[in-house]
Amino acid sequence: MKHHQYVGICMNHTTAHIMPYSSNDITTTTVHSKYTQATKDNTIVKSEKTQHNSQNQDKLLYYKELAAVLVPFTHILLFGNTTAKTELHNHLQKDHHFDDTFIKVINTDKLTENQEHAFVKAYFKSAILV
Repeated sequence: MKHHQYVGICMNHTTAHIMPYSSNDITTTTVHSKYTQATKDNTIVKSEKTQHNSQNQDKLLYYKELAAVLVPFTHILLFGNTTAKTELHNHLQKDHHFDDTFIKVINTDKLTENQEHAFVKAYFKSAILV
């Protein structure tokens, strides 16, 4: 029988807080997108098409980096207040590494780090007991 591993990710288009769930304290690892305001400012002088292509390439790299971190987990909770979580979910659905992975997407307000930890703990405690 495969050992279940749970992780919550609170994310937007520039930052993802990765929080593996355990009965102990939750620790947060942060992954940053390469697409920053400085990148946007540099490409905006070139053309809108260049800016759009650069943004899409950087998003894809960001989602691939997150996917690589998520491979060992069997249950993934994606949450946050932007569409980034849905975009990552769509990316993961195309990746066969996640065929047997349960992924839940929940829209939330902007949360503090303590609220993020409490949200992950509450979600997985109720999900595991059901």
